[in-house]
Amino acid sequence: MSPRNRRLASLCLLGGLALAMVGQFYFAKRRDYIWDGVFLYGLAVALFLLAVRLTHPAPSPQERLGKLRWRLVSEWIFQHPWRVLLVATSAAVAVGVGARATRPLTSGQGYTLLGLWLVGLLLYVGATVQLRAAQAWLAGLPGRARGARWELTIVLSLLAAAAVARLVSLERIPFVLGGDEASMGLEAVAVLEGRLTNPFATGWLSHPNLFFYVLAGAIGLLGPTITGLRLAPALAGALTVPALYLLARELFGRRVAVISAVYLAVYHYAIHYSRLGLNNAVDPLLAVLTFYFLCVGLRSRRPAWFALAGVSLGLEQYFYIGSRVMPLVLVALVGWLAWRERAFWPTYRQQLLILAGAFLVTGWPLFVFFARHPNDFMARVTQLGIIQSGWLAREAERLQRSQVSLLWQQFAKTALAFHFYPDPAPFYRPGQPLLDFVSAVPFTFGLAYSATRLRERRHALLVLWFWAVLVFGGMLLENPPSSQRLVLTAVPASVFLALGLVQIADVAERAFRWQRSSTWLALGLVVALLAAVSVRFYFWAYTPSRVYAGFNTYVAHEMGLYLRSLGPGCRYYFLGAPRMYAGFPSIPYLAPGVEGHDVLEPLTGPPAFVETDRRPVFLFLPERLKELEAVRLAYPAGQLREFRQPSGSLLFAAYEPSEVPDETHR
Repeated sequence: MSPRNRRLASLCLLGGLALAMVGQFYFAKRRDYIWDGVFLYGLAVALFLLAVRLTHPAPSPQERLGKLRWRLVSEWIFQHPWRVLLVATSAAVAVGVGARATRPLTSGQGYTLLGLWLVGLLLYVGATVQLRAAQAWLAGLPGRARGARWELTIVLSLLAAAAVARLVSLERIPFVLGGDEASMGLEAVAVLEGRLTNPFATGWLSHPNLFFYVLAGAIGLLGPTITGLRLAPALAGALTVPALYLLARELFGRRVAVISAVYLAVYHYAIHYSRLGLNNAVDPLLAVLTFYFLCVGLRSRRPAWFALAGVSLGLEQYFYIGSRVMPLVLVALVGWLAWRERAFWPTYRQQLLILAGAFLVTGWPLFVFFARHPNDFMARVTQLGIIQSGWLAREAERLQRSQVSLLWQQFAKTALAFHFYPDPAPFYRPGQPLLDFVSAVPFTFGLAYSATRLRERRHALLVLWFWAVLVFGGMLLENPPSSQRLVLTAVPASVFLALGLVQIADVAERAFRWQRSSTWLALGLVVALLAAVSVRFYFWAYTPSRVYAGFNTYVAHEMGLYLRSLGPGCRYYFLGAPRMYAGFPSIPYLAPGVEGHDVLEPLTGPPAFVETDRRPVFLFLPERLKELEAVRLAYPAGQLREFRQPSGSLLFAAYEPSEVPDETHR
């Protein structure tokens, strides 16, 4: 590098960092001047990319041509008839399971179909395994583990850190059980009780039932507790961290892999959704595995990796509805690569057909259900899509604005979810953008760096992944940027942040002639700072604020714990309408077997509707507490218990009559 380029790169890097910090300052402190912040960020990105260009020599034509040299894979399917038999058996199993799942099932039949389906997936993957290569890989595994013991130690440490951040105090963090969590928990209880019997259909709010079977496994071990409900998503979130390390290492090497995995392990956004009993946390894990298997397959050209990628992609369809965008990402990536690289499709068409077959075999039973019930497939989009629900047309007419301007507003809110706009939905609502002030700068640089390198497969994958989720999960849905729909962006956001930090350090090292050890030290300190900021925010700022879920959820949580302590020998009468009702899902999940009834009309005299087979308990919201006197006319002796927030305001009151009917002693 010439001295002139080195000096110019230094100035560009310093100027870019300064402008980015000023831009982020506008986002954080001068929120009325949002577009000034966007403009400053744009200048910062331009200077940063110029610094990268000045310090990285352009690849030679020979190097570009070398990337297109791929050897063809032999026609293995014709050389190995037993593989054809396994694939045919797998397809037959999938078709049979899909056909049987369209008819009523008993609980045992549902489990049988689930087992057959899993066997079919194993048969498909087994048909693609090259036995000699697999044997050689297994034989060399101990030696590779010894040679990479330090890297293995790092990965296990990352897994341990992610597990601690997601598993400690699951019962109390977040501080209440959300209504959607409880609803999914009740579906899992229905699986255990044999009332929900079809794993290949949909249940509550058209969510696929397979996740409820996963939850049922943990609840069956730990009981209908908050920890039992949240355990499986927390484990999935923890496993996403080492999976991301493998993917980022495959794409960008160890340095980016370590930083990406460290940040995801402590990223407050990822931690939060991993600690909820929702299916959102499973999608990032399956998405990372899908693209890791795909990338390894593209490098090794071994069919088994493509089969695993197809299975992972198919499994995603059984969890959060937002994962349905991932097949579009993969198709767009393949189309982009086929257009950019002349040899891509001839080289990989057979392997990609294997991937497509695995996807179909995995998802077939669910696809059959959706073909017979298309309204279930489109349910959430019909309700929340700004075009499908009519929201866009209604808002344009109400506000007297063009639909194009509203679409731009939707895009701006979504695109700046990590910098400016806070999450408006009750599932998280951290009161700030999805990235903190400092983390937003390297994330922006990394995103811009990848956007300028779409010719490279690795960058094209990340950019397509990130923007597809933002568009389909944010811009085209109501109330953006609702964080529960954007959880899949936490993975590429962590990689972009790592890329930004690495490129900043690389430019600084070249421009200022730093030693490599100094670069590593600086990177370590910055990553440690970002990690500390994220952990401190989630556990010491967000958690004590108690903003998760909403006030009624708080009331229902405390009510459920109280009724759980009384046991199923009581029946409660809830005076909460029209604000709340006895069917609030947190109550039946936390207090199983406790029967409840709503008292809809105000009491003007003693309650004549009370049944005498169980001990009655009366629950009052503050606005209906004056009706306690009517209850006391019938039960003059009793205990009034008040449940309050830490601030002292009343959540609800419970009146426990002392006179227990004789029938309860039988």
